[in-house]
Amino acid sequence: MNAPTLAHPTSFPTFATIHGKLVQGVSYAIPFVVTGGVLLALGYALGGPAIGAAPPVTEGFDWLARTGWAALLHQLGTLTFGLLVPVVGGYVAHAIADRPALVPGFVGGTVAAQTGAGFLGGLVAGVLAAPSSNDSPACAHPAPSRACIPCWSCRWSAP
Repeated sequence: MNAPTLAHPTSFPTFATIHGKLVQGVSYAIPFVVTGGVLLALGYALGGPAIGAAPPVTEGFDWLARTGWAALLHQLGTLTFGLLVPVVGGYVAHAIADRPALVPGFVGGTVAAQTGAGFLGGLVAGVLAAPSSNDSPACAHPAPSRACIPCWSCRWSAP
């Protein structure tokens, strides 16, 4: 005898589904963590603990000085870590709602980074950006403009 099935299955995603989407999105941030960490470690190894106070390399860079290279590596590592929150926001949104959510997720992640919300802010921004670009009635466009839709971040059903 077959097992009974639910007459009205729920459309709510399970915790495992949500968790899987978050992990998939966060996994894209791992190369940024590794690269930023290696660059910072090399900068500290070459320049010592005072390298964080070095002037920006855009103000002057000495190709032959060890401290110049140390400052460059340290500043590149810091920049790489600065990209972490927007990447988390963008790819969490991408994991939930596919490509149309990528740009809204990156923008939300950038806002989270600029406001100091950090990693969790980027995560929340990605989760909030996903439904805003996923078959929303706000994304309905008139027929003449549908040729431009691949350029926009909204998708819709066929007419």
